[in-house]
Amino acid sequence: LKLNPSVLNAVNLTFHDPCYLGRANSEYDAPRTILTSLGVKLNEMKRNKSNALCCGAGGAQMFKEDEPGRTRINLERTEEALTTGAEVIAVNCPFCMTMMSDGVAAKEKEEEVMEEEEAMEEEAMEEEEAMEEEAMALLSQSPSMIRLQEQIIAAANSPAPVLITGETGAGKSISVEKSQKRYALDQRRRPLCEYGFSAF
Repeated sequence: LKLNPSVLNAVNLTFHDPCYLGRANSEYDAPRTILTSLGVKLNEMKRNKSNALCCGAGGAQMFKEDEPGRTRINLERTEEALTTGAEVIAVNCPFCMTMMSDGVAAKEKEEEVMEEEEAMEEEAMEEEEAMEEEAMALLSQSPSMIRLQEQIIAAANSPAPVLITGETGAGKSISVEKSQKRYALDQRRRPLCEYGFSAF
């Protein structure tokens, strides 16, 4: 067998010990010798060699339903392999190849779903902020809101408490929050006012 070292030279790689080659036949060094001869950077998993975790297919497990537990074995092993920072997960057993490939695919799908959820949350936050800005723009034109902001500013340099009354849903809390953000000079100053509203 002729090997081409340039293919994997300097590639970050981790090796998964298959149960049949490792624990069953006590062979751990041969595959590592071959890999290092190709110039790879071998990053060992936390559990390796005689302490290596099974891929989840051993004992015909890949052909039966999962038993109750916290997570699937192949997903846990894949996660352990990925935490090494390796670009390649090397295996030399067809069962391990199937289980680790499924684990990587599941991890990529999980990350895709998380990215989609984050994008949806960000979009919802942007819409909420836009609605608040629009509401504030409308409220700022109201004579009563203009007077309220003037009172808040006037109280900023005094220890006087500010009591704000009015009907629920009139935009009092939005006006106060925006005023505080706009007129507070720095974080060492007290808030322009403290407020709490309740409906009766």
